[in-house]
Amino acid sequence: MRRFLQSLALLAALAGFSASARATACTHTVNGCVQYALLTRFGPGTATATLSSVVAGHTIFVVVNAQTGGGVDTYTLASSCGFTYTKRISSEHLQYDTFVDLWDGFATSSCSETVTFGTTGSNIACPCYVIEHSAPSGSSAYDGSNGTYYGSAGSGVYSSGNVTTTAAGDLCISLANANITADSFTAQSPYTASVPQSPDSYWQLDFEDGIVGAAGTNNATWSVGGASPFLLDIACYKVGGASPPARHAIIDSRAAPPPSEMLEARGGQ
Repeated sequence: MRRFLQSLALLAALAGFSASARATACTHTVNGCVQYALLTRFGPGTATATLSSVVAGHTIFVVVNAQTGGGVDTYTLASSCGFTYTKRISSEHLQYDTFVDLWDGFATSSCSETVTFGTTGSNIACPCYVIEHSAPSGSSAYDGSNGTYYGSAGSGVYSSGNVTTTAAGDLCISLANANITADSFTAQSPYTASVPQSPDSYWQLDFEDGIVGAAGTNNATWSVGGASPFLLDIACYKVGGASPPARHAIIDSRAAPPPSEMLEARGGQ
C-alpha cells in the first residue's frame, strides 16, 4: 500500500497537481518571526502555502527559489487576503540559471493568508517560504536591499553585498542559496536561523534575521562550507511592529479559499 501511495504522489507531481504547505511557529522568535510555511519543489502547476490568523500590521515575506530556466524569472503569486507583494530582491544563480527572489507584503487586515504559486510549461519552482514577521514598522518599513553577491565554490567566511540603511536598529534578513544540500551556511552575529533550512533534495535555501546597530553600511556575514557556487542576499526594514503572539494554530492550506489577487513576477531578464 505504501508503494502504491508513493506512486500516486509521484504521478500527481508529474501531472502538475497542486501541493500545499502547513503553517507552524518559527524556530526562533526573538527578532519577531511569528510563523512560516515551507513548500518543497513542485511544478508545473500550482501550490499553496497558508499562514494561520495573520495579525493586521505585520509583514509577510515570500522567498522563492525559482527554477524556471532560460534566463527568465517568471511565475505567479496570488494572495487570498488581497495583500500586495513587492519584489525586493531577484538574484540569479549564474551556473544553474535559477533565481532567489524576496517579496514583502503588508497585512492590511487580520486573516488566514494563502499564497498560491503557479508555474507553466516545463518550469518548476521552490523551495519557497511564506513567513509572518512582527518587527517591520509598517507598509513603508523597507530600508534597502542587495541581491548581487554571487560566490564561487569554496569554504570560508563571506559577506553579502552592502546595503545602506537610513534608520538605526533595522531588522535585516539574509538569504543563502546553493544547489547542493551538503553545503552548509551559518550566519554570523547578530543573525539567527528563525526558520529551518529547506529540506529540498537538491536546492538549499536558508533564511535568517537579525537586528543591526547604527544606520549606514550593513551586510550579512556567513560561514560557508562546501564546494558549490552560492548566493548571499540581504534586505533591511525599519523596526516598530507589535510583539508576536504566543502561538499560532497549525492548519492545512488545502482548505484555504481561492486567491483574490494575482501578481505576475517578472524579473532577471
